[in-house]
Amino acid sequence: MAVLLAFLAACSFALGNVLQQKGDVETSAGTQGARFLVRILSHPVWLAGLAMQVAGSVLQGEGLKDPA
Repeated sequence: MAVLLAFLAACSFALGNVLQQKGDVETSAGTQGARFLVRILSHPVWLAGLAMQVAGSVLQGEGLKDPA
């Protein structure tokens, strides 16, 4: 079970990174300052990437708890 959870965590991290990069590229604000941060946090694709990163962390933690 730990191997399956590790695989799912890796897939979740990868998808999260891709979604966050896509959100970064699609943001029209410059790459510095508070305006960029506000724009990125209101972008649904970037937030989906963040959710996938969190899911990957949870899956990784569950995999580490598995005694197998």
